[in-house]
Amino acid sequence: MSSPPPPAAESAHLFRHAILRDAAYRLQMPGDRERLHGLALAIVEEVAGGRAPKADGVRGPREADAFALELAEHARLAGEEFREIEILYLIRGAEFEEVHYRFETAGRAWERLAAVVEGERRAEALRRAASAAHHGRRGAEAEGLFRQAIREARKAGGGRVEADALDGLGSHLQAARRTREAAEAHRAALDLFRQLGLRGAAGVVLGNIAGCAYQQGDREDAERLQEEGLAIHRETGNRKSEGRALGNLGTLYYVTGRTDRARAAWTEALAIHREVGDLRFEGITTGNLSVLHQGAGRPEESERLARKAIEIHRTVGSRHHEALAISSLADACENLGRVDDASLLHRRALAIHRETGHAGAAGGSLGTLARLAHDSGDLEGAARLFDEALSALRGTADRDAATVVLVNHAALLRDTGDFQAAEASLDTALAHSRSLRAPVREAAALAEMALLRVAQRREPDARELWTRATQLMPHSDAGQLLKDMEADMREACARAGIPPLATAAAEDA
Repeated sequence: MSSPPPPAAESAHLFRHAILRDAAYRLQMPGDRERLHGLALAIVEEVAGGRAPKADGVRGPREADAFALELAEHARLAGEEFREIEILYLIRGAEFEEVHYRFETAGRAWERLAAVVEGERRAEALRRAASAAHHGRRGAEAEGLFRQAIREARKAGGGRVEADALDGLGSHLQAARRTREAAEAHRAALDLFRQLGLRGAAGVVLGNIAGCAYQQGDREDAERLQEEGLAIHRETGNRKSEGRALGNLGTLYYVTGRTDRARAAWTEALAIHREVGDLRFEGITTGNLSVLHQGAGRPEESERLARKAIEIHRTVGSRHHEALAISSLADACENLGRVDDASLLHRRALAIHRETGHAGAAGGSLGTLARLAHDSGDLEGAARLFDEALSALRGTADRDAATVVLVNHAALLRDTGDFQAAEASLDTALAHSRSLRAPVREAAALAEMALLRVAQRREPDARELWTRATQLMPHSDAGQLLKDMEADMREACARAGIPPLATAAAEDA
């Protein structure tokens, strides 16, 4: 029986074929090569239904867009007289890659375009390259390209492109938690848009400034700015931005304990995202609704929505939001009794947060893993993970994540008898939650302080703290947290030999 031919034979044939093809190409005179590229361009255009139209603004998809970047390369090699055709296909190709979330390829195409155009067109190409780098998680490149775009726009006379680049830089800095610099860039963009009379664009920037206010803990100002932007979007008929503003308002309602309004805003936002095809924000809002259902004690629905959100985030390449949705899925698994699955998923989320450089989110994941270790009885492992979590959070401005970790750490310190350290941890958590105007977080901290007083046999203080905690939890969509708090309190009272403490609602009845 004869043995099969060596695997290298086919590769060798292809290698020789490629060498021959390249040699044949180089034997052509430069002028002949240009004509061949021009011919290739014409043939592909004819097969694809003709040359794409020259147009500004939104361009309808065409069959040739899938290989527009190849057509741009043929046009480049066909000579100077094909320069405008090269530009046309670079734009169409870059936009096609963006629509399909291939930001690396899109960014390189915009940079190629910036190399062959001048003035305002060059500034806009650099801005689009920066945006693609931002979405493609090339942070250092993105910032440099945004700043280069701003300089080019100013050389060309400023205007809309400069304002767009400033706003893009602000969003990039905001994602990096450089909130003060981000707000400065956004406000400079807002001033320019208002000078230009571009009310709709100004509405978008108001939402971005609101995001900075939210990061800085000024949630009242954030809500006011979001509502101002939302009114403009509705006035101008900008459905895409209306959906995003509603989603952001939903987040503000949720973190300030207005869960019914949050659910209504997110539900309306989700319908708009789907209507306009805003897939990235559909994923974000779906993930938010997963968190809401989890908090309301509906883990099955939370799991379903989290899986849907993960699927969307993977499609659009949003690794950070994918990790957040994985954490939501992990929480649902935990509440469905699949603790091992939950731990594995939290570790997967942690790896992505580290990969994408989101230290605050990484600290939150470490804190959750610490809590799971505590729940399993691994006190030494829990202590180590809490130290890691707090260390990761120390260099960030993420007070919300820090509050959750501090409360859970206090529970470990209480169980190990270090009451003084537990109280110090809770004092910090309460200060954070109050500065953030986050009643659900404050309730959790007060409840843990009540548990600490029970352990210290200080029953009157425990009752007062417990009443204050449960008074902050009247919302149906915070039911799971209230159930967990009540179960912990019953167990603590039984250990201390005191009657169970009633919730505020039970006392009122």
